[in-house]
Amino acid sequence: MANETQPKVRGVLALEEALRSAAPEVRYVVLFSSMAAILGGYGMAAYAAANCFMDTFVSEKVRR
Repeated sequence: MANETQPKVRGVLALEEALRSAAPEVRYVVLFSSMAAILGGYGMAAYAAANCFMDTFVSEKVRR
């Protein structure tokens, strides 16, 4: 499962790191997730988990 979730998880973390240095210039960021995080689906556990990570990560950033 780690191989399937790594691109999305690492991508979100890399984007956060890149934006941290450009924070004053960046006002908005749009990320696209999937309804699979909520609805799931047969054979989509890793995909759903990666999207759930992204949704939770962004929710936590917005609350701060």
